[in-house]
Amino acid sequence: MSSIVYISELSRFFIFFTLLMAALGKSNTFDQFKQNLVESFKVAQRWSGTFAVIIISVEWLLAILILLDGFLANIAMFVAMLLFIIFTLIIAVVLVQDKIISCNCFGQKDSKITAFDLLRNALLITACAYYSFYQQNDQSLDITSYFLLAGLSLILFQITINLRYIGFLLSYGNK
Repeated sequence: MSSIVYISELSRFFIFFTLLMAALGKSNTFDQFKQNLVESFKVAQRWSGTFAVIIISVEWLLAILILLDGFLANIAMFVAMLLFIIFTLIIAVVLVQDKIISCNCFGQKDSKITAFDLLRNALLITACAYYSFYQQNDQSLDITSYFLLAGLSLILFQITINLRYIGFLLSYGNK
């Protein structure tokens, strides 16, 4: 079996876990997420709840559809790529304007947006694009491969959401 199949499935699980954890994190800190939309992104207070529900619902829906695989996963992965592109553009504007704003991407509190968030999103967009272009629905893997790929994708997820801390540790070691 081609490595394309394994990388494609790794990408699918990676995006699934990212969307799942983002939706779960925001759901668990809903009031904080709403307030962050008002304070950091200047969303009107009366619309913050609506925007928060929409964002969280889209993340939940995309995660579920991506997990299901097949045609719906293909569409969901493309929509996820568009979502990550939009988030990346917002982050880029914030960084260019040198604003200091919080990101509740995964429900964490007081996480300021940095260039590492751009790097994370670039990896997410790349995974979505790879799956969209190279996924092969006609080949199935054995159950062991699926579990291994899911485990690897969880590790990849943890690395990407902690890039800022990894970067700090690497820069600290160079001093």
